[in-house]
Amino acid sequence: MKKVIFHIAVFLLFPVIVLYGQSENGFYVKGTNLYYGDQLVTSIEYQKDADIIRLKHLQYYGKIITEYHEKTGKYPLQSSSAELTYVFVANSKQAEFAEDYDNAIPHKDKTVSFKKFIEELEKGLNREVDEFYDPQYFRDAKYNFYVYAVNKDVFYFAINVHQKFPFSKYISPYNFKVEISNIPNRSANLIILPEELFTSELFLNELNKEIKKEGFFRELEEKFLHETKKL
Repeated sequence: MKKVIFHIAVFLLFPVIVLYGQSENGFYVKGTNLYYGDQLVTSIEYQKDADIIRLKHLQYYGKIITEYHEKTGKYPLQSSSAELTYVFVANSKQAEFAEDYDNAIPHKDKTVSFKKFIEELEKGLNREVDEFYDPQYFRDAKYNFYVYAVNKDVFYFAINVHQKFPFSKYISPYNFKVEISNIPNRSANLIILPEELFTSELFLNELNKEIKKEGFFRELEEKFLHETKKL
């Protein structure tokens, strides 16, 4: 168990240091936008909408992983191996960022494609599974893809958000992690049970906030809804 927690913690923290160095001072807000040096990175209003979408996606994957476990008695890609298996939830626009992240992970065990993850879900659930990705093509202070990991009978699913939430963990400026697992850890890692997070008033309040550009985000989701089927 200690090995799994160590791996996940390193996985989420290490690449930020590798790619940005002095990231604590690199990003700043000016007006309604986020900048890195002199470069405009993203709109704060866009990120507020995107964070709601990210939380909805976390809930979606948490529920479908739980459903899979209820029907099969195991978690997707679970095995008896001591290896920690990673899956990067990244579409074709995000793949290069996920690949850079994958290459930067120290002490990595195994990486499986998101296509294989979807195929595993569909086999266990006996139905087609929709795919949802971070609503951002390029990364900023945070990564623009989600992460699933499994080690024997323990799973993790993590997203990175722009805003601080009561249920998120600070990683670096404008980069907070929200993570679920069947084995919670409320200490330094702040890993929460899916059923606990998804029924909490704090989470639901954020989840049910108005999305100002809902049509735009819906079109974006539909564009990649079955992305792995094209591979």
